[in-house]
Amino acid sequence: MFNKPILLRIISLFILIVTPFLTYRLGLWETALIKEAARTFEYASMVWKLLLINVFIVAWWLLIAWLVAFRRERESIIAIVYVVFGLVLTFLPLISFVANTDSPLLHWLMEPPVRGIRMALMSGGSSSPTNLSSLFVLLVGVLGLHPKRKPEQAISTN
Repeated sequence: MFNKPILLRIISLFILIVTPFLTYRLGLWETALIKEAARTFEYASMVWKLLLINVFIVAWWLLIAWLVAFRRERESIIAIVYVVFGLVLTFLPLISFVANTDSPLLHWLMEPPVRGIRMALMSGGSSSPTNLSSLFVLLVGVLGLHPKRKPEQAISTN
């Protein structure tokens, strides 16, 4: 019914699009848990919830890494899309901070969808889950571009 490589490409691109939104919402949830724990002085349940959130984020990243970089049949075009998307997400706060938004070339930075993504990337600081995910997407894209070695090309220790 479905062609497996095409289905994996679609899943890879869907995960790429969902990643910043998912990690942004999880980052907001982390912040809310920390504020609630500081207000009620109940830190035990917060620690477990934060641990589960971070384990989920790492599992999500491993899924991304497997789909793009570590599968047997790598897709260069998917890796290039990941690199471009990771670069844009990584440098979007810097570009919007430094650039003059009155210029006609950069007016799109103030449009609602881009403004929301930009604010999500800028709100949590450099260690927010959204920023770390954009860097991870960039890294996985670069790894996906690297050619995979065949077993006979492995370095022998003789």
